[in-house]
Amino acid sequence: MNRILLNHAVLHQTSALATALLLVGSLLSGAVFYYYQQIISNTKLVQSDIEQLTQPVKSLKKSRALPTNDVTEDVKTKAMNAAIADILLPWSALFNALESATPTAIKLIAVEPNSKKRTVRITALAQNNDVMMAYVDNLVQQNTLSNIALVSQEVTELSGQQAIQFAIEAVWKI
Repeated sequence: MNRILLNHAVLHQTSALATALLLVGSLLSGAVFYYYQQIISNTKLVQSDIEQLTQPVKSLKKSRALPTNDVTEDVKTKAMNAAIADILLPWSALFNALESATPTAIKLIAVEPNSKKRTVRITALAQNNDVMMAYVDNLVQQNTLSNIALVSQEVTELSGQQAIQFAIEAVWKI
């Protein structure tokens, strides 16, 4: 029979690689545990924030219902300044320029100025295309208007005769 000799008293040498792996494993375990603790604390903070945001809904509505005097005065001041700016625009210069550029063959239907964008939309009737294009050329030569564009045109009947209804948009420089 063969004998097996088991001697546990003999010291085995540990390699430096095994020791390094044990240290790295220990450090990684510690880092994972620290990261786990951070996640738990962040979760608790988020839960407490959620509870705070859902509870005081009634008090929040009451505080928003009553605006302060400063806010209402600021809104009123802005509205008054906008109205004054609209009044101070040189409306007469714009309308005088349109009157001087409009021949008798053109019948103005609507003049729609937009003071905020400083644009004007002109809707008019002409007897034919030549009269319409001459009117557009007259507007181009005016110093008060720029970016003149023929937006639309269509043939309509006026007192039994064919006429062209067209719309022009322009920016005024005044």
